[in-house]
Amino acid sequence: MMRKIQILGCFAVLFVVVLLCGSTARAVEYGLKIAGVEVTSENCNDLSGISPAVSVVDGHLRYDHANQTLSMKGVTINSPTIGIENSSIEGLIIDISGENKLTSLNKSTTGLAIAKNTILQGDGKFIVKSENAPSIYVFSGTLTISSIIVEATGEWGISGVNAQKNEKLIIKNAIVTATGTEAGIIYLASSEIKGGKIITPEDGTFDKT
Repeated sequence: MMRKIQILGCFAVLFVVVLLCGSTARAVEYGLKIAGVEVTSENCNDLSGISPAVSVVDGHLRYDHANQTLSMKGVTINSPTIGIENSSIEGLIIDISGENKLTSLNKSTTGLAIAKNTILQGDGKFIVKSENAPSIYVFSGTLTISSIIVEATGEWGISGVNAQKNEKLIIKNAIVTATGTEAGIIYLASSEIKGGKIITPEDGTFDKT
């Protein structure tokens, strides 16, 4: 009888061990994609290998979730889909140093897309290109560009959806060149320039269309 009880006990221990081994922690997804690949708790510290579309030379590409900051230096992204997409991180900071290039290889896909408030800041240069789409697309929320150089080229340089989704652009002490075959900056509910003015076109103004 004792022998039978001992055997049952061993099976019980084995069963518990199997259950524990099967319950491995899953990576947390943050709602941020680079070249179509999710940034997670597992890959965020070094995103240089997140996709073959990404290359980093003498720099870095990493995401600090505690500070909600994506840091870029010396990064080139040639993406077959949206280059960088912020769908969920409220207050995402994209910190730019050195020269960084983001190109959408899909003619109808945007380079940078945001659906939450996002800040582009730093002391570097950010070059974003698309062809038959906005190079920077503000689906909703506010895009703030602060203290950096941004060159946005596409069918529309910087665009909202229809100027009815709270799409807002704030430019603070930054140099922004927005070039489009249809329009440079368009379809925003509001726009604000702090510490600067529109140079080209001369005497240019902002309206929603």
